[in-house]
Amino acid sequence: MSARLVYLRLELKRACKKLPHIFAGAIVLLLLAGTIALLSARMLYGETSAGGVFVGRVFSSLSRGRRRG
Repeated sequence: MSARLVYLRLELKRACKKLPHIFAGAIVLLLLAGTIALLSARMLYGETSAGGVFVGRVFSSLSRGRRRG
């Protein structure tokens, strides 16, 4: 039984030593994906924006509290 615990401890130690490599790979992958997304958006849409959209509101006299009746 103690040999299994020693083996388990060694395996956990080995796995913990690989964690920084996994995190570094994940960070590089996120940076690469972000760069690709940014550059592809610039290729598709260019540097100009679509422009502003004007929105208007219409209020009736009933919505202002002037109820007749």
